[in-house]
Amino acid sequence: MSPLVSVYVENRCSDKITQLTDNIYVCRSGSAADSQVVSDYVRHFLHQHTIQLWQPATVKVVANLSRLLSYGNKNMLQTGLIVGGWDKYGFWLQLLVWIL
Repeated sequence: MSPLVSVYVENRCSDKITQLTDNIYVCRSGSAADSQVVSDYVRHFLHQHTIQLWQPATVKVVANLSRLLSYGNKNMLQTGLIVGGWDKYGFWLQLLVWIL
């Protein structure tokens, strides 16, 4: 392999945009396995949140939950997330920086 050629691996088997709730989505990057696990856990905790509080979570709550899960395990994960959607306060887009 030439020193000028970089290695790029694309995951074509995974959708990079995941629906977390009816109105909130996450755009995943980095390790597909890591980002899928984080989004699955967020979806699970959001379901519990909705049952306990009898109201849907806001985009800020979803972004903070995603941030806590990602940064709490940052030495084991290689993922970056963008959480976006709309709630009773309007449209929101939250960027969670790349974690190496």
